[in-house]
This record gives sequence, C-alpha cells and structure tokens, in this order.
Amino acid sequence: MIRIGVAYFLAASCLVGYAPSGASADSKPVSAKSDAPRKNETITFMELMHKIKDFTRSNKIILEDASSKDMSTVGGRITVGFQQDPPRKLQLADGTTIMSGWKHQEPYFESVAIFDSHKTLKMAGFANNLPRIYSWSRGTGVTNLTDYEALLERRSRYSSPPIVQLYAATQEDADTYYPLAARWVQVAMMGFNTKCSEPKQSASCRFVETIQIPTYIYTRDCPYRDESNPKCSLHLPSAVSNAVPSLDDFR
Repeated sequence: MIRIGVAYFLAASCLVGYAPSGASADSKPVSAKSDAPRKNETITFMELMHKIKDFTRSNKIILEDASSKDMSTVGGRITVGFQQDPPRKLQLADGTTIMSGWKHQEPYFESVAIFDSHKTLKMAGFANNLPRIYSWSRGTGVTNLTDYEALLERRSRYSSPPIVQLYAATQEDADTYYPLAARWVQVAMMGFNTKCSEPKQSASCRFVETIQIPTYIYTRDCPYRDESNPKCSLHLPSAVSNAVPSLDDFR
C-alpha cells in the first residue's frame, strides 16, 4: 500500500514554491536487478528525505517555474517529487539503489535519488513535464520521431517543455551515475512497469531510447542563486558506456 509521505512536512521546511525548470542512454541494457536487497542497506522514506536535505544543504540555486513563476530551492523541488511512501526503488546487483517518486496529484513533477552500495547519496534531481509515450489504457504508443514531435506540439498548448535537472558532488559522480538517471527518464516516459518483449510495447521501448530530453547537471554545492552560473555546471557525459538496467527492471 502506498501512502502519502511526510514529504509535505519536510519539503515545506525548505520550499519557497516549487518549480519545473527529461536524456537517453546509448548503451545496451543489462538486467542488473537484485532479487534480494542487501541486509541493513534498505533506505527508509525518512532517511531518504534527510539525505536529500543534507545533499542539497549548501546549494543556493533558486529555481523558477517556467509557467507560474513560483520559486523553489533545489532541495525543496526534489523532496516535493517524493510524496509516496514507499517510493519506487530498484536495487542493482552491485548495491546501487535508484529511488524515484512524483508529486501527489501532479505526476509530471518527478524526482530521482541514486545511492551507492554504502547508502551515500551520489546523484539527485528532478524531471518536469516528461511526455508519456505509451498509453496503458489504449495499449498503443509513440514509435517514431514524427509522432513524437506531434505529441510535443499538442502538449505545448498546456504544458511547459520537458526538462531534467540533476545534481552531483563531482564530475566523476556525474559521469558514473548519469546513465542510471537517463534510464530512469526513459522508463518514466514509458509509464514504468514495462514488458518490452510484448509486441504492443516493443517498438515504443526501442524508440524511447533514442529520445533526447534537455538535461542539465549541476554541482550540488553551487553557491550562487542563478543556475546559469558556469561555475555550477557539470558536463553532461557525451557518451554513455556504463551497463544500465533494462527498462523492465523498473517495476
């Protein structure tokens, strides 16, 4: 059973508003899911909230909603995207854990947090307005660039463009964990719970890996309010070579 988490309380402690401000993996997916979580390495909801708060404590960036102009801290925006307890969680064979969630009643405000095998938060961030390219109710999905561009055009009448913003302590961490964040973006656009071997989904599963969502990576400790300050930017990896979990692993 999923219940609304205490993110309302914790997000309020650092939220000024909340802001929207989405990346593909070129490597071949490998199933890296661990069937049995490692003992004593389960990350609780409250632990997740505290770790995000600590992770972003020194970040001074103020985010602005592209539509409403509401303002938010980085920590506030990430925590507001975790309003389910428990959040989604995928633990890989090496102990790396990917946790994700969304804002209650506003599923296009999504957040992600990636931990190493020692429960150290290595990358956190959010996605705003990711398009859903597969319809579970109709059993059909977008499978080509022409239809995808048409989808974005329809969405532009009522939604800001999709965007992903990620935060890491170092460029090394960005290089290491970006492929996992990119994979999360892809499965989010599919609506999770994929079965890519099924004929109805297979073409969309292949196509989603080619989609490029505007993605930006910043240092978690940016001392400036303006996210465009070049001293706060990290390089987006130009090529993804790490092994990543399959889309079907995100259940």
